[in-house]
Amino acid sequence: MRGNKKREHRADVLRTRTAPADPKDREWVSERLEEQVVEAQAPRREESAMREEIARRAHEIYLARGGGEGRDVEDWLRAEAEVLASRSQGGNWRQEKEENFG
Repeated sequence: MRGNKKREHRADVLRTRTAPADPKDREWVSERLEEQVVEAQAPRREESAMREEIARRAHEIYLARGGGEGRDVEDWLRAEAEVLASRSQGGNWRQEKEENFG
């Protein structure tokens, strides 16, 4: 198969979700599926990294105010706002904190 016919054949293989008979097609399908899995996991990794960043900042806020119970949600929301604002501006809240406060 050449050019367009090969692309059409592979598109059919993906649509039908059946294992192709040709080993080269199996390898191609395997590569495409692996790419899709990696792409699907990227947002989860980013979300997880952001949650960790927020948690670290919330803990810093907790320590800076001397600890104490009952303000965990307030600390989290403040940390979340700082981290999201910093990320939306392409920055890093930790680096900005060090630059501003030493």
